[in-house]
Amino acid sequence: MRFGRLPHFPTRVAQAQVHVYAAGTVPRSLDRSAIPFRPKLFKNDLYGDCTFASATNSRRAQNWLRNGTDWVTDEAHVVASFAACAGIPNNDAALQSSPGLRMLDVIDYAQGRGIDMGNQTIEVPVASSVQPTDRIGMAHAIGTGGGWIGVNLTQADIDALQNGAPLSGVPVGPTVAGHALMGWDYTGLRDTDTVRLATYDFFADADWAWLASRTMEAYCLDWS
Repeated sequence: MRFGRLPHFPTRVAQAQVHVYAAGTVPRSLDRSAIPFRPKLFKNDLYGDCTFASATNSRRAQNWLRNGTDWVTDEAHVVASFAACAGIPNNDAALQSSPGLRMLDVIDYAQGRGIDMGNQTIEVPVASSVQPTDRIGMAHAIGTGGGWIGVNLTQADIDALQNGAPLSGVPVGPTVAGHALMGWDYTGLRDTDTVRLATYDFFADADWAWLASRTMEAYCLDWS
Protein backbone atom coordinates (compact mmCIF):
# COMPACT_ATOMS: atom_id res chain seq x y z
CA MET A 1 0.00 0.00 0.00
CA ARG A 2 1.14 3.50 -0.81
CA PHE A 3 -0.26 6.76 0.50
CA GLY A 4 -0.06 10.10 -1.26
CA ARG A 5 -2.47 12.75 0.00
CA LEU A 6 -0.31 15.68 0.99
CA PRO A 7 -1.56 17.96 3.79
CA HIS A 8 -4.17 20.47 2.71
CA PHE A 9 -4.09 24.22 3.22
CA PRO A 10 -7.23 25.13 5.23
CA THR A 11 -7.36 28.61 3.72
CA ARG A 12 -7.49 27.17 0.19
CA VAL A 13 -10.20 24.71 1.17
CA ALA A 14 -12.21 27.55 2.73
CA GLN A 15 -12.06 29.43 -0.57
CA ALA A 16 -13.31 26.47 -2.63
CA GLN A 17 -16.82 26.32 -4.03
CA VAL A 18 -19.16 24.94 -1.34
CA HIS A 19 -21.24 21.85 -2.00
CA VAL A 20 -24.96 22.72 -2.05
CA TYR A 21 -27.72 20.16 -1.70
CA ALA A 22 -31.45 20.28 -1.15
CA ALA A 23 -32.86 19.45 2.25
CA GLY A 24 -34.59 16.11 2.42
CA THR A 25 -32.68 14.57 -0.48
CA VAL A 26 -30.35 12.40 1.60
CA PRO A 27 -31.54 8.85 2.37
CA ARG A 28 -31.09 7.57 5.91
CA SER A 29 -29.31 4.53 4.49
CA LEU A 30 -27.82 3.66 1.12
CA ASP A 31 -27.23 0.08 -0.03
CA ARG A 32 -25.39 -0.39 -3.33
CA SER A 33 -24.36 -4.00 -2.82
CA ALA A 34 -26.24 -5.02 -5.98
CA ILE A 35 -24.19 -2.67 -8.19
CA PRO A 36 -21.09 -4.43 -9.55
CA PHE A 37 -18.77 -1.44 -9.14
CA ARG A 38 -15.39 -2.32 -7.63
CA PRO A 39 -12.51 0.13 -7.19
CA LYS A 40 -9.37 -0.33 -9.23
CA LEU A 41 -5.78 0.15 -8.05
CA PHE A 42 -4.31 2.34 -10.79
CA LYS A 43 -0.85 1.42 -9.41
CA ASN A 44 -1.66 2.79 -5.93
CA ASP A 45 0.01 -0.32 -4.53
CA LEU A 46 3.29 0.95 -6.01
CA TYR A 47 2.95 4.73 -6.25
CA GLY A 48 1.47 7.46 -4.07
CA ASP A 49 -1.20 8.30 -6.65
CA CYS A 50 -4.22 7.74 -4.41
CA THR A 51 -5.58 11.17 -5.36
CA PHE A 52 -5.80 10.25 -9.05
CA ALA A 53 -6.81 6.64 -8.37
CA SER A 54 -9.73 7.63 -6.15
CA ALA A 55 -10.83 10.47 -8.46
CA THR A 56 -10.84 8.07 -11.40
CA ASN A 57 -12.78 5.53 -9.37
CA SER A 58 -15.38 8.21 -8.63
CA ARG A 59 -15.77 8.76 -12.39
CA ARG A 60 -16.34 5.03 -12.79
CA ALA A 61 -18.77 4.94 -9.87
CA GLN A 62 -20.91 7.73 -11.31
CA ASN A 63 -21.11 5.96 -14.64
CA TRP A 64 -22.35 2.83 -12.90
CA LEU A 65 -25.02 4.88 -11.12
CA ARG A 66 -26.13 6.88 -14.16
CA ASN A 67 -25.69 4.41 -17.00
CA GLY A 68 -25.41 0.98 -15.40
CA THR A 69 -21.98 0.28 -16.90
CA ASP A 70 -18.35 0.81 -16.08
CA TRP A 71 -16.44 3.78 -17.45
CA VAL A 72 -13.59 2.52 -19.59
CA THR A 73 -10.24 3.53 -18.12
CA ASP A 74 -6.62 2.70 -18.80
CA GLU A 75 -4.19 2.44 -15.91
CA ALA A 76 -1.23 3.79 -17.88
CA HIS A 77 -3.16 6.94 -18.82
CA VAL A 78 -4.20 7.59 -15.22
CA VAL A 79 -0.64 7.17 -13.95
CA ALA A 80 0.66 9.44 -16.72
CA SER A 81 -1.87 12.10 -15.70
CA PHE A 82 -0.68 11.81 -12.10
CA ALA A 83 2.92 12.31 -13.21
CA ALA A 84 1.96 15.33 -15.33
CA CYS A 85 0.11 16.93 -12.43
CA ALA A 86 3.01 16.26 -10.07
CA GLY A 87 5.48 17.67 -12.60
CA ILE A 88 7.65 14.56 -12.63
CA PRO A 89 8.85 12.21 -15.37
CA ASN A 90 6.51 9.35 -16.12
CA ASN A 91 8.95 6.61 -15.17
CA ASP A 92 9.11 4.12 -12.34
CA ALA A 93 11.92 5.79 -10.39
CA ALA A 94 10.24 9.21 -10.36
CA LEU A 95 6.82 7.75 -9.59
CA GLN A 96 8.22 5.64 -6.76
CA SER A 97 9.87 8.67 -5.15
CA SER A 98 6.93 11.04 -5.48
CA PRO A 99 5.33 11.90 -2.11
CA GLY A 100 1.94 12.46 -3.77
CA LEU A 101 -0.29 15.47 -4.32
CA ARG A 102 -2.68 17.82 -2.61
CA MET A 103 -6.30 17.14 -3.51
CA LEU A 104 -6.97 20.77 -4.44
CA ASP A 105 -3.99 20.69 -6.80
CA VAL A 106 -5.59 17.70 -8.50
CA ILE A 107 -8.87 19.63 -8.79
CA ASP A 108 -7.06 22.65 -10.25
CA TYR A 109 -5.26 20.41 -12.74
CA ALA A 110 -8.44 18.53 -13.68
CA GLN A 111 -10.44 21.70 -14.18
CA GLY A 112 -7.66 23.39 -16.11
CA ARG A 113 -6.41 20.56 -18.32
CA GLY A 114 -8.74 17.65 -17.64
CA ILE A 115 -7.70 14.10 -16.75
CA ASP A 116 -6.87 11.60 -19.45
CA MET A 117 -8.30 8.34 -18.10
CA GLY A 118 -7.85 6.47 -21.37
CA ASN A 119 -11.40 6.82 -22.67
CA GLN A 120 -10.59 9.03 -25.67
CA THR A 121 -12.13 11.94 -23.79
CA ILE A 122 -10.58 14.37 -21.32
CA GLU A 123 -12.52 14.33 -18.06
CA VAL A 124 -13.21 17.64 -16.33
CA PRO A 125 -15.14 17.53 -13.04
CA VAL A 126 -17.21 20.14 -11.29
CA ALA A 127 -15.89 20.10 -7.72
CA SER A 128 -17.35 21.49 -4.52
CA SER A 129 -16.09 21.26 -0.97
CA VAL A 130 -17.96 19.49 1.83
CA GLN A 131 -17.48 20.25 5.50
CA PRO A 132 -16.19 17.05 7.15
CA THR A 133 -18.41 17.84 10.16
CA ASP A 134 -21.54 18.05 7.97
CA ARG A 135 -22.62 14.42 8.00
CA ILE A 136 -25.67 15.02 5.83
CA GLY A 137 -23.52 16.85 3.31
CA MET A 138 -20.99 14.01 3.38
CA ALA A 139 -23.78 11.49 2.85
CA HIS A 140 -25.16 13.53 -0.03
CA ALA A 141 -21.75 13.64 -1.72
CA ILE A 142 -21.42 9.88 -1.26
CA GLY A 143 -24.91 9.50 -2.72
CA THR A 144 -23.81 11.16 -5.96
CA GLY A 145 -20.98 8.68 -6.36
CA GLY A 146 -18.57 11.61 -6.18
CA GLY A 147 -17.77 11.67 -2.47
CA TRP A 148 -13.99 12.23 -2.57
CA ILE A 149 -12.48 12.17 0.90
CA GLY A 150 -9.05 13.03 2.28
CA VAL A 151 -8.14 11.35 5.56
CA ASN A 152 -5.24 11.21 7.96
CA LEU A 153 -4.23 7.71 9.03
CA THR A 154 -2.54 6.34 12.13
CA GLN A 155 -0.49 3.16 12.07
CA ALA A 156 -3.45 1.35 13.63
CA ASP A 157 -5.61 2.49 10.70
CA ILE A 158 -3.07 1.23 8.19
CA ASP A 159 -2.84 -2.11 10.00
CA ALA A 160 -6.63 -2.41 9.87
CA LEU A 161 -6.68 -1.66 6.13
CA GLN A 162 -3.98 -4.21 5.46
CA ASN A 163 -5.77 -6.87 7.52
CA GLY A 164 -9.28 -6.15 6.21
CA ALA A 165 -10.47 -5.09 9.66
CA PRO A 166 -13.15 -2.43 10.24
CA LEU A 167 -12.04 1.15 10.84
CA SER A 168 -13.63 2.36 14.02
CA GLY A 169 -13.37 4.89 16.80
CA VAL A 170 -11.24 7.94 17.51
CA PRO A 171 -7.53 8.33 16.71
CA VAL A 172 -4.97 6.35 18.64
CA GLY A 173 -1.43 7.49 17.99
CA PRO A 174 0.05 10.09 15.65
CA THR A 175 -0.81 10.58 12.00
CA VAL A 176 1.63 8.69 9.80
CA ALA A 177 0.06 9.08 6.34
CA GLY A 178 -2.50 10.98 4.31
CA HIS A 179 -4.80 9.14 1.94
CA ALA A 180 -7.51 9.96 -0.61
CA LEU A 181 -10.44 7.60 -1.12
CA MET A 182 -14.11 7.71 -2.02
CA GLY A 183 -17.33 6.86 -0.20
CA TRP A 184 -19.68 4.33 -1.80
CA ASP A 185 -22.63 3.65 0.52
CA TYR A 186 -23.67 3.56 4.17
CA THR A 187 -25.96 1.64 6.52
CA GLY A 188 -27.20 4.70 8.39
CA LEU A 189 -26.15 8.10 9.69
CA ARG A 190 -25.39 7.37 13.34
CA ASP A 191 -21.83 7.33 14.71
CA THR A 192 -21.82 3.54 14.81
CA ASP A 193 -23.29 3.01 11.33
CA THR A 194 -21.00 1.74 8.60
CA VAL A 195 -19.71 3.63 5.58
CA ARG A 196 -18.16 1.59 2.77
CA LEU A 197 -15.06 3.30 1.45
CA ALA A 198 -13.60 2.47 -1.96
CA THR A 199 -9.82 2.36 -1.67
CA TYR A 200 -7.13 0.48 -3.54
CA ASP A 201 -9.01 -2.44 -5.17
CA PHE A 202 -11.38 -3.22 -2.29
CA PHE A 203 -14.02 -1.76 0.02
CA ALA A 204 -13.11 -0.88 3.60
CA ASP A 205 -15.76 -0.66 6.30
CA ALA A 206 -15.59 2.37 8.58
CA ASP A 207 -18.04 3.81 11.05
CA TRP A 208 -19.07 7.44 10.84
CA ALA A 209 -17.26 8.20 14.12
CA TRP A 210 -13.99 7.05 12.54
CA LEU A 211 -14.63 8.96 9.33
CA ALA A 212 -15.50 12.15 11.19
CA SER A 213 -12.31 11.95 13.26
CA ARG A 214 -10.01 11.21 10.30
CA THR A 215 -11.43 13.38 7.51
CA MET A 216 -9.36 16.50 6.87
CA GLU A 217 -11.04 17.59 3.63
CA ALA A 218 -13.86 16.33 1.42
CA TYR A 219 -15.29 17.17 -1.97
CA CYS A 220 -18.13 16.24 -4.26
CA LEU A 221 -16.97 15.52 -7.81
CA ASP A 222 -19.52 15.70 -10.61
CA TRP A 223 -18.22 14.13 -13.83
CA SER A 224 -21.35 14.75 -15.94
